[in-house]
Amino acid sequence: MTVIAPPREKPSYRERLKSLLHIDGWQHYKEADYDYYEGGDHRVVTLERHRPVEADDVPDADVIVATWWKTVEWVNKMPSSKGARVHFIQGYDASEFSPEALVDATWRLPFFKIAVSRWLAEVGRQKIGVEVDAIIHNGVDTEHFSAPERDKNTTPTVGFLFSDFAGKGTDDAIAILTTLKAEMPMLKALCFGRPSPGCHPHLPGWVEFLHNPPQSLIPQLYARCDVWFYPSHQDGFGLTPLEAMACRCPVVTTKVGAMPQLVRDGYNGFLADCGDDTALAAGVRQVLQADSRAWRMLSDNAHLTASAYQWDDAVSLFEAALERAKAGNRTLEVVPDSSIANTAKRSPRVA
Repeated sequence: MTVIAPPREKPSYRERLKSLLHIDGWQHYKEADYDYYEGGDHRVVTLERHRPVEADDVPDADVIVATWWKTVEWVNKMPSSKGARVHFIQGYDASEFSPEALVDATWRLPFFKIAVSRWLAEVGRQKIGVEVDAIIHNGVDTEHFSAPERDKNTTPTVGFLFSDFAGKGTDDAIAILTTLKAEMPMLKALCFGRPSPGCHPHLPGWVEFLHNPPQSLIPQLYARCDVWFYPSHQDGFGLTPLEAMACRCPVVTTKVGAMPQLVRDGYNGFLADCGDDTALAAGVRQVLQADSRAWRMLSDNAHLTASAYQWDDAVSLFEAALERAKAGNRTLEVVPDSSIANTAKRSPRVA
């Protein structure tokens, strides 16, 4: 498999000057981190500069996979020799930087579409009027994301993802936890993330923030929490809740992405509608106030849930979907929530 991508776009001289003068935060440029490709059978090609990927950059293949709406536009211009076109849909990308009309137009192109959740499939069906061809959930590396059995903390601790993208619900998390802090003065929280350059997290003193922690540390952060709080308004899947569950952390979340399939009320956490702060607060409160036996049950069930979503299974299902794309089979395939697939007999060549 060949992975092709432009390098990061360098900050302009104006942006660097503003950074130097501390007008708008940091603008330190560094090359993309490709550590997550180490140990795999992949060839990673970084273009000489930040620009669209073109046909001459791409080898001939059986299948070519676009992973973002802009890359779908690029792949759409390429000849058929580059392979059957696949749109791997990991989120609904419309934002102030990605015009809704352009994003929707890429969904309507005649690509074979693989979505990572039923929620995304419904976005395609109800909002854009298109059907996806396969729904394949993400997996989690349970050898990396794991934690030993444990009891509740003496000091109640809530974890959440910090993001300056409003759709992730960071402001909601802080507001709700501030309310709960008034009820439970011992409450503490921790969060991690990699906010945009220029964003300075202004958090209460009882919230610990870790900026872009190394992957090796993240399982330990999940394992420090009594509950992982995820009040997101929009998400294609929701990977941090799954990782947290693998580390034996119950989850309180909105019904975004794959969360309705992953989380069951009172079993491994609690679900709430987007924007329902009362229900979200009630879910966090219920986990934190559970007795040791009830919390341990939530924790064990969270771990059991995550163990059903192995990366090897997701990869096998993805390879099978690529074979279908290559063969032109567009019949919708919905993968059962905890299915274990047989390994595809032959992996197609992918660009």
